[in-house]
Amino acid sequence: MVVSLRPVFWFLIGLALSFTVWPGDAVSADIKALPSIAVSEEYNDNVFLTRYNKVDDYITSVIPAFTLDYKTPLWTWHLDLAYDFRYYAKRSETGDSTILANLNNHTELVKNLFFIDILDTFTRASLDTARDWTTESTFVNVTRENIFTFNPYLVMRSESRYTPILGYKYVNTWYKDPTAIGTVDNIGYAEMITDLSSKVTFTTGVRFTQDTNDVQNYDQTVVYAGPKYTYAQNSFVYLLIGESFLNWTSGVPTGIFTYQCCYTTNHVIWDTGITHRYSTVTVAYQMKSDYIHDPTRVLRREDLYVGTVSKTDPRTTYQVSVGYYEYRNAQTNHLENTTYGLTGFLTHVLSPTLTFHIVESIERLEDYTVSPYTVISLWHTGVSFDRIIRPDLTLNLEYEFTNSYCPENYSDNYINNRFIVGLSKRF
Repeated sequence: MVVSLRPVFWFLIGLALSFTVWPGDAVSADIKALPSIAVSEEYNDNVFLTRYNKVDDYITSVIPAFTLDYKTPLWTWHLDLAYDFRYYAKRSETGDSTILANLNNHTELVKNLFFIDILDTFTRASLDTARDWTTESTFVNVTRENIFTFNPYLVMRSESRYTPILGYKYVNTWYKDPTAIGTVDNIGYAEMITDLSSKVTFTTGVRFTQDTNDVQNYDQTVVYAGPKYTYAQNSFVYLLIGESFLNWTSGVPTGIFTYQCCYTTNHVIWDTGITHRYSTVTVAYQMKSDYIHDPTRVLRREDLYVGTVSKTDPRTTYQVSVGYYEYRNAQTNHLENTTYGLTGFLTHVLSPTLTFHIVESIERLEDYTVSPYTVISLWHTGVSFDRIIRPDLTLNLEYEFTNSYCPENYSDNYINNRFIVGLSKRF
């Protein structure tokens, strides 16, 4: 099995450079390392999430992990690295083990002026943007995904109220599944942030994206503007509105960075919302229309309307979200999928050594790409307890239940039960 080791590669290169090119910074480096290991045993009564011929299995998971923070006056590095080894006792699945990695780097090449950010993630991702399969399975409609981002940019702060930002992003997205479509994006952007007052800022910007892939390349130009008003501590309202112009190309180069244009589509995009912080509760509402990457379709348009209520205190943390999502064909703007969702989680500390968690989600998924269109009602619940045996040793007991029901297509009907007992240790 071939996997990407770019997160580790970039970290090791950066670590080596910090001791060679900038020896003075290496002396003042702040290094924090935290190795850990998690071991669990799971019984899954429907491994492939099917209605008929269900397959059950016992799954042993061993996850050695390593977290490292490295900070100098020049840059900061953060690396989360783990290997998720999964063994199925009945051999129902044999290729589910994978590396999980997340790398973040922030470099300040010229103080308060020139910066470089490097991001690299290797994880599991759902093949369907309208439905997150990773909450139900580690391999059913799930693929390995690696996203690498290289982002140099200038922030030209001055004594005036204007802050120009100029930058470039290189984004390389790779999928292991052969049905998924990898992309390479070259993105140039410019923003101007204006301080109208101590509480009001106004942002104007333009972004140009050149996307290349194996299906159909495109160029996108986005212009946008809007204010943000912070009326109290951690409370604000904002609006960004603009226009997106998509040039769909033939994929045949006619010159350097030039492709034959087939046709153009445009759409008004927006991102607006409000976040209000009460004494103990935060309420937020967001409306957004923009384009997102899709593993099997390259690009889709997503419109969302989401309201959230959350609370955090020393013993109890909870969040409840109600959302409505529309997914449209990026070229024709035709509606293809809608999702209605109610999700929430609650964490309560029962005692200094015992914590209770519960996660609930109810979704209605509508698919208009088939005839007649299908409706899936999806209910997922998860309950778990964490018991601290020692400061570095935690026992976990977990139960997850999923019920999928579709009156139009019986093959989408299934029930899944998962029972998990695990032990994690920090070193």
